[in-house]
Formats: sequence, structure tokens, C-alpha cells
Amino acid sequence: MLDVRQLRYFVTVAETLHFGRAAVKLHMSQPPLSRHIAMLEKELGVSLFERTSRRVMLTAAGAQLLRDAHQLLATLDEMPGRARAADRGVIGAVKVGFTMYAANSVLPGLVRRFREEYPAVEIVLREILPQELVAELLENKLDIGITLQGETGPRLETRVVWQEPLCVALPAAHRHAEATSIHLEELRQDAFILVSRDTTSVLHDIVVASCRAAGFEPNIILETHLQQTIISLVAEGLAVALVPDSMRKVRMEGLVYRPLIEAPKIAQVVAFAPENRNPSALAMMEFAASMNLE
Repeated sequence: MLDVRQLRYFVTVAETLHFGRAAVKLHMSQPPLSRHIAMLEKELGVSLFERTSRRVMLTAAGAQLLRDAHQLLATLDEMPGRARAADRGVIGAVKVGFTMYAANSVLPGLVRRFREEYPAVEIVLREILPQELVAELLENKLDIGITLQGETGPRLETRVVWQEPLCVALPAAHRHAEATSIHLEELRQDAFILVSRDTTSVLHDIVVASCRAAGFEPNIILETHLQQTIISLVAEGLAVALVPDSMRKVRMEGLVYRPLIEAPKIAQVVAFAPENRNPSALAMMEFAASMNLE
């Protein structure tokens, strides 16, 4: 096995091409230095230097070893700092699962700013259903989850990082499309499209409960797990939909968004399992909780 100390001795001799000057730089006498180089050559089974009475030159094997030794010793010198950085979460990897509405709200800002602050941490993203997100966090298949508050259950720790009202998505030809704001009860005669309950029970139940609080039972003509389906069918004039206000970023011909008066609100949380000991994941949790993402 190669001796790191001997490699350092070799590099010094190779860079000075003089055993005497190398010994001075290494604060040792020349005979022990020569013995270490001879031991290294024996270990490798090659000659590293051509020695004459007038000069010392690297052999082809010595030149190759010098290139490799520079890389190896640089890595060895960096190892303690990298280990400490990994322990602080400054380098590493975080597997992040997110549910459908996070992509238009908390996710982009969190990922962009975290990458700026922690450029050596790799972020692996995956869209996932809430119930799958909880299971994979508990099984340590994911480090961080981003989802609606109320979807995580009691075994996960959470931090609220985003709050927003619901707004109404309307066909552009709708009778209230030009209104500056809308009371929910004004939509009692309209058909509704909802996100399905098995996609996000929180948002589904908030919409239904809000309609009931406004004095009517929503006429639900479709429940879907795709937000693209919701806005596409609304734009075609089939129905209206209550969606997070951040959905306004999604534009489509024939579709308008209007604020609701006394609109219900939803919150996004970052979640993780207390048993997770990934320092980079803990760093992301604290980073998300400390910043204003709204």
C-alpha cells in the first residue's frame, strides 16, 4: 500500500529535481529522503528518477505518478474540510418530493434561493401524491416534502412556508369575468370542476366546505388529479373552479382569474421525518422556515 508521506516526499523531489534542496524543504537530511524514494520505487516496481552525477530527471513513470499524486494529495487535503462541510449540510444531496400546487408557489423560489446559498448540495426533485409523499418521507426515500398543510399526518415535522387565498378560475365569457371580485354565493348556479379528493383531500374539502358555508352545494361535474385538466375545461366554458391564487401564473386563452371576497386560504408546508439525519435536509428545512417565500 502506498505511503502518503512517501508520496509527499516524492512530489517535493519531483518538483525541485534535486534531493538536497528537497531535503531542506522537508526539514530532513538527504539519506533518509533517498531511502524513502527507493522504498517507493520498490513498492511500485518502477524507477521514478534518472539520476546522474549532474542532474535528476523524472522517468515516464515518475511524470505520471507526479500528475496522479498532485490529484490524490489535493483530494486528501480537502477531505477534512469536506467532511466537516457535509456534517453541516453544506455539501451533500437532498431528495425533495412535492405535490401539484407547490410547483406554482413555494417550490421555485425555495429551490432557486437554496441553490444560491448551498451550491454544493444536489437537489433531486420528484412530483408525488400527498399520501405517497408521507410514506416515502417516513421510509427515508425522500428527505423533504412540500405539500398542503393538513396532508402530512402526526409523524412528520412541518414548517409553514407559504400562505395564499383561493381565487376563482372562470371562462372568459362568464357573466362575472369582468368583475373586480366575486362573492362565492354568486357561483351557486355554476358547474364546478374540483381536484379529486385522493389527489389532495385538503383543497377538495376546503372548496366543498366553502360552498356549503356560502349556502349551496357545489354542482361538481368532474373531479380530476390534473390541474391542466381543470384549467383547460374551464377555458372551454364547461365549468368554474376554485384554485390557489398562485395558479394565476398559468395562462390560457379563454381563461380568467378573479379574486374571491372573504376567500378561504391554504398553506404550504415543508415536511420531514424526525428520524431523518441528513444534514443537508435539515439545512433546507431551516432555510425554508427562515425565509419569506411569498
